[in-house]
Amino acid sequence: MLRLRDYQQEAVNAVVSEYRNGVTRQLVVIPTGGGKTVVFAYIAKLLGYPTLVLAHRDELVRQAADKFGMVWPEASVGIVKAQEDDHQGRDVVIASVQTLSREERLSRFSPERFGFLVVDEAHHAVAPTYLRVFDRLGFMGGDPGKLLLGVTATGFRGDGIGLGRVFEKITFQRSVIALIRAGYLVDVKALAVRSQVDISEVTIRGGDFGEKELGFILNTPTRNEMVVKAYLEHAAGRRAIAFTADVQHAKDLAAAFRDCGVEAEPVWGEMPYSERVEVLRRFAAGKVRVVTNCGVLTEGVDIPATDCIIMARPTRSRVLYMQMLGRGLRLYPGKEDCLVIDVCDNCARNDALTLPTLFGVESARDGLLDAIRKKRAAREEAEVSGRAGVEVALPPELGGTLPLEVTVEEVDVFARSAFRWVVAGDIMRLPVGPGEYIYLVPLGGGLYNVEHRAEGGAKVLNSRPLDIGYAQGLAEEYLREKLGWKAQNFASREAPWRKLPPTDRQVELLLKLGLYVPGMTRGDASDALEKFFAAKQLRKEARQKGAGMRA
Repeated sequence: MLRLRDYQQEAVNAVVSEYRNGVTRQLVVIPTGGGKTVVFAYIAKLLGYPTLVLAHRDELVRQAADKFGMVWPEASVGIVKAQEDDHQGRDVVIASVQTLSREERLSRFSPERFGFLVVDEAHHAVAPTYLRVFDRLGFMGGDPGKLLLGVTATGFRGDGIGLGRVFEKITFQRSVIALIRAGYLVDVKALAVRSQVDISEVTIRGGDFGEKELGFILNTPTRNEMVVKAYLEHAAGRRAIAFTADVQHAKDLAAAFRDCGVEAEPVWGEMPYSERVEVLRRFAAGKVRVVTNCGVLTEGVDIPATDCIIMARPTRSRVLYMQMLGRGLRLYPGKEDCLVIDVCDNCARNDALTLPTLFGVESARDGLLDAIRKKRAAREEAEVSGRAGVEVALPPELGGTLPLEVTVEEVDVFARSAFRWVVAGDIMRLPVGPGEYIYLVPLGGGLYNVEHRAEGGAKVLNSRPLDIGYAQGLAEEYLREKLGWKAQNFASREAPWRKLPPTDRQVELLLKLGLYVPGMTRGDASDALEKFFAAKQLRKEARQKGAGMRA
């Protein structure tokens, strides 16, 4: 079973404790990429109640089913969505709210059926479709035998309607900053690109810029070419998701990328599902470098390799901006950070958000954590010189004021791992002994197998495909629990042997390969050789694949 991260365990403990104290309608706030689904799946297993999960998108329904299989494999899981109606005798039912809220479907469930109801992306929970389900299944009356849990990346809505209408208490929350600082999300760098388009007169509807007007004003060849140029100059080679004003804007921006030689495809809501899945599969595999979209990829899409977000549309909504930003924050082998390109149009109201304004810093070009550190230093300097202090204030949903007594440090994407992973293209492996490795084997669609390979053969460690974060977690847990201290010492970043001088054999081989650098330690030498031979294996596999295609 997957091991919880520290904050996930805190969340589970907090929810169960509050439930035992009589709080039956709770909200948990964890940023995108923080593993919200794993948290509620663990709670479901711990409680043992018949469980209903409500989601509003097909992708969220499927993801929840997959995560339950990883966390609680003994539970039987059924899906209720459109023509699917698999709920009889199931321990866990994952349902589309659009389907279940219909009278003909909702009437099939008695109020006694479920003891635990989870709302994924719970900022939607005040919608009439959700409220109808809550009421009919008996989750709004304070029944001590029932728990309603909402999970979301943001504890507020863009339209000002409070979630307090449904939830009694925010039981647990973690900010984006906290998870970046702890190494569970990658750091963010921001680049502002100024356009000459004026959006001052665009009508505000529902708290944000009107979509139709925005699309008409923004979708011009000149502005689209400017976006492409910014990508080519500052983010070439990165896998980018671009958010646009409307569907036609998504299509035209993708065409502008292709005109400049960048493989790009648009996705939109009415696009056939199978076609959308295929575009995202090719994007995850690196065959498409840029995906443009309008309102499709803000929720329910996990492509951890995404390392660039292009805000090709402005927004006044913190909810929407955080959803878009969250697509690029997940960890991925070889991924150092996420670059956010904010396309800034002229606006007399000056109310369009950018990454620096959202997080209350002057600039985040060198990284969000670095920007917050500088702001902290400015405060300290101001205090010493007697000037007014500078607050490191974050919006409440991002974690409030950063505790100034905490020293913020740069976070490498693998800083959370105690082990020295080697990445070369699609090859991701962890050396655990001479000629012995744990591999993450890509299966396509962002899923992986975990294999322990040694001279005696290979052993697959997982029973079903895993996403990259959980594949890495399983590999490291297997190393700790099954392979013993010698393997851990071999794989550890901090092993004492790594600080010793290189062996004669290492020096001889490094000189032969042209890789030797004076002053290298034994660990440096080992890393250089591992990367060389991983790259060599990658080239060999590419030649074999090419030969197979020619045959």
